Amino acid sequence: MMTGRTKIVIELVKVRLEAAKHKLSHGQTALHLGVRHNRLETLKVLVEIVRDGDLVNAQDDEGNTILHLAAANKQIETVKYLLQRSEVHVNTMNRKGFSALDIVEYFPKDFKVIELSYWSSESHKIPCIDNSPSSC
Repeated sequence: MMTGRTKIVIELVKVRLEAAKHKLSHGQTALHLGVRHNRLETLKVLVEIVRDGDLVNAQDDEGNTILHLAAANKQIETVKYLLQRSEVHVNTMNRKGFSALDIVEYFPKDFKVIELSYWSSESHKIPCIDNSPSSC
């Protein structure tokens, strides 16, 4: 569901497309703010409207892309969305020399919980081979 703020952002960007590319404080773009405030729907709409790989991969003053921020903030759905986008550069390094994957690996426990819940869901369970308890 689209919030009122998302609608306002959309209208502003439609009127002036360059507004989405404008660097704000700390070198962040509107996309960085969308991730920072955990606004996935707003982020999706902005990415679709702007259609600019350079903007999607823009780095803030710390060298973080929106993928870095989503990984650092454990925004799993945002990370999944960004990884589906062909224009997202997954190996970009920030100023500390970390890629988004490095950030995930730095906090593996947080993402392991997500991975375990994914594989334990009904749709991903491995079927029993012979109905014996040891194979289920």
